[in-house]
Amino acid sequence: MNLKITLNNVLVLLGVFLFSWSTHGQNSKGCPANDFNLTTFYLGDASGAPFSNGSCTPGSPVNTHIWVQFTPTAASDRYSLHLTFNVKITKPDGSVQSYAVNDCLYEGQPIPTHGLLDIHTFTWNCGDEVELSNFYMAWQSNSGKDCDVNPSKCYSELGPFIIDAPLVANYTYAVDCSNDYTIDFSTFVTGGKRNSSSGTPINSPYSYTWNWGDGTTTGPTSLSPPVSSFSHTFPSAGTYNVTLTATDTSNPVSSDSQMYTIVVNDPLFLSTNTVTDIECSGSPDGYIDLSVSGGTFPYTYSWTSNNGFSATTEDVSNLLPGTYNVIVTDKNGCTATISKEFLVTDTEDPTIQVPSPLNLEGCDTSAITAESIARFAFSTTDVNITSSFDNGIDYLAHDDGTIQSITYIDVVSGGTTCPIVVTRTFTIKDNCGKEVSTTQTINIQQGDFTLPENDGSTISCASEAVAPTLPVVLDACNVAIVPSGPVVSATPDCEGTISYTYTYEDCAGHKHDWVYTYTIDYQDFTMPSNDGS
Repeated sequence: MNLKITLNNVLVLLGVFLFSWSTHGQNSKGCPANDFNLTTFYLGDASGAPFSNGSCTPGSPVNTHIWVQFTPTAASDRYSLHLTFNVKITKPDGSVQSYAVNDCLYEGQPIPTHGLLDIHTFTWNCGDEVELSNFYMAWQSNSGKDCDVNPSKCYSELGPFIIDAPLVANYTYAVDCSNDYTIDFSTFVTGGKRNSSSGTPINSPYSYTWNWGDGTTTGPTSLSPPVSSFSHTFPSAGTYNVTLTATDTSNPVSSDSQMYTIVVNDPLFLSTNTVTDIECSGSPDGYIDLSVSGGTFPYTYSWTSNNGFSATTEDVSNLLPGTYNVIVTDKNGCTATISKEFLVTDTEDPTIQVPSPLNLEGCDTSAITAESIARFAFSTTDVNITSSFDNGIDYLAHDDGTIQSITYIDVVSGGTTCPIVVTRTFTIKDNCGKEVSTTQTINIQQGDFTLPENDGSTISCASEAVAPTLPVVLDACNVAIVPSGPVVSATPDCEGTISYTYTYEDCAGHKHDWVYTYTIDYQDFTMPSNDGS
């Protein structure tokens, strides 16, 4: 009995269209054996029955087997079937799952000759396209060898080729936010007979008919498998039952239909009822009552403002002056936006007056508050002085509304000593958000220093004059000063003075000379006695 003919007759009776992938003449170089023929790959159940059209719901998981019609041509048994191949599964959203299979069937046993082999079991989502590539199988001539690569007893085919599956007329849809009542469709029709008996892929095996549920049937009748996209515009908002019928034009002809109920809504539309009066002298009372229509519920809200405000509620209240923008997004991701600006009646900027400049004597920033005159202490971080700023004389602040805050901050320049320059920035801000800044310069300079007195000394001869021991001199901030010099005066011929002059100068430019003077008191000499002769 011819097993191949008998199996095909059974499949025809089941009404299933198998993928007839003939391996004749396609065995890749390096695998010379022709002990088996592979003529059909298809998806089926555990018993080997192919899935029929309409046997599953698109997207539903199905425990699935990949079957191959497997016909031996050798006279004797073959053993230990080694299989490797790659599986690629393409889903309606275009995502791809890929993995490799490395398996051993009938290890040490004869390979069955009943004509069908279950080569792989996996969970298949109805309508996914399944593709095999890099197919390789090897077998052994006797039962004493395990599954392994066998260069002389093998078969290989790079592919790829699509596995036969039930015809599924699946499609997806999404709202086209840029056009009223327009829905974007994406077909994902899979299954049926995808290859000719010679193994050549059939590029466009499907034809399509549409019933849009709006009284029209015009639509694309020929699309590139498996994914093609186009749009349909409905006449108005409403609920429509859209049916796609896909026909496999291969021999034999088969078809499948899928119907989805599609809700088409009016475009997303926003409007506002607003309270615009905001008094800067009181609490913020801006309010926006937002109305949303059209689109697909539920909606999400994203409020932003140039004053830092944000919210995710439909209506917003207690608003300060500023421009408020809201983006409303519906369930389908369509968006609409609206903007509202709140103006204020207070148009006058606040004013602030400070004494400038201020010259102080001292060694560090503590000099700012060392005197009896009340001043604000040095600070490199913002200090709020709203309640203590305005004394009506040196420090003045005014606003026609309410002063919200007065702050100051200090920045030091010119180093930390001699002189210290502090730039103090005062900022006044009112309840309307208006603010004005002014600066006060504070110069801190150290005072003069004094030199110790010295009386000099008396020497007998000019050769006795040497550089004196210098005193330790501190500036007004107790920092030792290193003098320059000495400058030595001219040496007299006999009696007179010799001076050593050292110049002490602090970082503030105070300069003093310290002079050490030697007075030469030339001693009289004595004559030797002389008694004559």
